[in-house]
Amino acid sequence: MAIKFLDNLSLQGNQIENVILDVQTSNPASLGEGQIFYNSGSTEKTIKFRNNLAYKGVVYLPDGGAVDGIIPMISNKYGLKASGAVFSADTNLIVMDTGLEVKNGFYTGTDLFDVAESAGTAGMLLSSKGSGAGVSWIDAPVSYTKWNLTADNGGITAITDGATVEVVGGNSITTKVTAGEGIVTVGLDAFVKANTLEVALTSLFKGQLTIPEVPASKTDAASKGYVDQVTAGGLIYQGGYNASSNTPVLDSRGSQIAVEKGWTYTVTADGTFYGETVRIGDVLISEVDNTAGTGVLTDWTTVQNNIDLASASQVGIGNVKELKDSGISVAYSAGTASVGFSINTMTADGTALDGKDEFALYKGTGEGLQVKTTLEDIKTFAGGGGGFVGTSESGTTHTFNHLLGSQDVMVQIFDTTSFETVYASVDRTTVNQVVVTTAKSAAIKCLIQKIG
Repeated sequence: MAIKFLDNLSLQGNQIENVILDVQTSNPASLGEGQIFYNSGSTEKTIKFRNNLAYKGVVYLPDGGAVDGIIPMISNKYGLKASGAVFSADTNLIVMDTGLEVKNGFYTGTDLFDVAESAGTAGMLLSSKGSGAGVSWIDAPVSYTKWNLTADNGGITAITDGATVEVVGGNSITTKVTAGEGIVTVGLDAFVKANTLEVALTSLFKGQLTIPEVPASKTDAASKGYVDQVTAGGLIYQGGYNASSNTPVLDSRGSQIAVEKGWTYTVTADGTFYGETVRIGDVLISEVDNTAGTGVLTDWTTVQNNIDLASASQVGIGNVKELKDSGISVAYSAGTASVGFSINTMTADGTALDGKDEFALYKGTGEGLQVKTTLEDIKTFAGGGGGFVGTSESGTTHTFNHLLGSQDVMVQIFDTTSFETVYASVDRTTVNQVVVTTAKSAAIKCLIQKIG
């Protein structure tokens, strides 16, 4: 009985030694394109192959003999096709019925392989226009009619051929031309000093401008000393805020007063501020200038003095409670809660375990993932010496999740109908999975044994 292979066999360049082809007295049933065998029939005695239409002889020798000990072969490298070939003993040729001739495996004609080449002309010069050697250039213009000159006043002057353009300085501006170089230099008069500005107001003055230390109205200029004093710290305290009655009117429950960035209020009575709960002692700081008397909550920073208890939807003060029946234990030290699992706090069940009972399992190798498993899964992993049996009824890719936790496993495959051992490609993809690949659809059973 022959050993069955369910997948392709690759020898990786190694030889098949002392081999005999499949010997048949007549054409066997087709297994597919490329099938090869030796026909031992008395009228053939030849190797034949299947081209998916019919069986063809690899070499045809009249009377089964050879010519001068040479077996002529023909390659289909260039896509030559013919419905038949005749061997000629006189010329040692295989003559295709299309009329093409091949000698010693190579086509001897020239029709298919000659390439027409056109020779170039050496030393040919390219020119910018016309033809022939040398280069011709396009002549540049030798004259013009005029060009226009304008300035800030908007006037336009036509500059004709040969005319002179003069650059004239204005108030406190001087100009100078460098003879023979075509350069005009424009600069300030010598009496204008750098970093000095003369400003004409009601009178002409020079030097540092001095203004009153404390401005009297909103339109007055403020001195550096005054600005440094009033903006120190960035906050300007405005007094208390009654959140219950909205006094002064800061939120949208009335006609809001105009506020400026940095104005700060302390809550003196519990209430709401733009719908947000605030309590006594909380601080409200304006983040924008709001001279229009309108605003929103995001215009303000709320500094809470009292924090509410935490809830499922609100961050706040909370506490941690032990759940003894679930095995959760809590211990406090210096305001820090340590939460852990304690089996001693759990209640014993007392009933028999069932195969469907579930366990929490922490996956190893640093994956940081908790999963659940059952007693049946644990039995498959640890019971029976760490074995697994799986069946795949059809298909070419057969996946078996053995859950043995190791790639050090032995795998054996047999046919589910004949129970004969068969061979296929086996890939231990993970520590819990084996994938078997067959060239054609097959029904197989897979036995997996954990070794390490």
